[in-house]
Amino acid sequence: MKKLSIVGILLAIFLSFAAQATHKYGGQITATAQSCQSNRYTITVISYEDPGSGVEFGNGILNLGFGDPIALSEEADNIKEIIKDGDDSIRVSKLLLKDVTFPGPGEYTIAYREFNRNADVVNIRNSVNTPFYVESKLIVDPLLCNSTPQLLGLSSYLAYTNSTFTQKLGAYDPDGDSLSLELVVPEQDTGLPADYLGAPLDINLRYADNPTNAEGTGLPTFELDTSALVWDAPNLPGDFAVALRVNEWRKIDGEWMQLGYVTLDFTILVQDTLNNISHTDIITSTAEEKPNQPKVRLYPNPNEGQFTLEINDDLWQESTATLHNVLGQEIDRRPVLLGENRYSIPECQPGVYLLTLRRGSFQQVVRMVKR
Repeated sequence: MKKLSIVGILLAIFLSFAAQATHKYGGQITATAQSCQSNRYTITVISYEDPGSGVEFGNGILNLGFGDPIALSEEADNIKEIIKDGDDSIRVSKLLLKDVTFPGPGEYTIAYREFNRNADVVNIRNSVNTPFYVESKLIVDPLLCNSTPQLLGLSSYLAYTNSTFTQKLGAYDPDGDSLSLELVVPEQDTGLPADYLGAPLDINLRYADNPTNAEGTGLPTFELDTSALVWDAPNLPGDFAVALRVNEWRKIDGEWMQLGYVTLDFTILVQDTLNNISHTDIITSTAEEKPNQPKVRLYPNPNEGQFTLEINDDLWQESTATLHNVLGQEIDRRPVLLGENRYSIPECQPGVYLLTLRRGSFQQVVRMVKR
């Protein structure tokens, strides 16, 4: 296995920063035993990505829990496929290290780190400059002959406002071990959590006025059971980060022993039910208009704190516009008129803000960036 020099590591990090790889929807690492007696394994690093991005996965650093870190792109056989989801698609990159021999029995944390997460994740501060990091723990022991839990992959990554989102997990263990699931905080390095604002439901509740589940009969829920993650239901569009850990258990001498785990870090892309588009698709008026899309534009964007919300559609007559920061704090609320509505928020900190336009059951969210 090739070793990566310190210069190579720094160069890889620099190039990754330069690329601004804001393309990642998630990832995971699994290990499958090839020969338990000789401690040989196949390591698979999977990345879920925006298929429209020109950034290739694999420019990060892999740590196997022993030896020097390696450049994954130099070591692995790159196998790619596309998973379809309705009219949208997701790119799945599988990078394989087919013959990894561990130095001996023990506990190994296999970790992959690459710059960067996708931009504008609602519940991670400064996500565009936050490394993507995922890890798994493997117990290597000839007597236990253990592989990590396996995941079938993301069955869906798109959610819609006021609708129930279900992520089927498809977790199983090739050795027949028992599995348990838990939600954990996404990380940006070993033992270093991302600047996380909480699970999607926590941050989503800060935005919505009178949030309800999909049936309108109670508060939203965000629950994990043995087979699926269910969010009933998102109230506003946005990108939300989630980290799920699949823990592996085996009964040894009459007692349950925890072996390893696999962490699945992924993003839920919540789209607006009214227009069936993401809030990031309606940032400015430069985008091609879709049929029946309400004529709303915010300009200039980005700006220095002075901007105009222009409304040219009777649908939004007598509507209300509310401006929030990413913490869910209300900055401005006002009735808006057809035509130009001017804003000035020079005292507000630079960052991402969400302007929510509402009239009755209709809603549209526009992302605004203040320099």
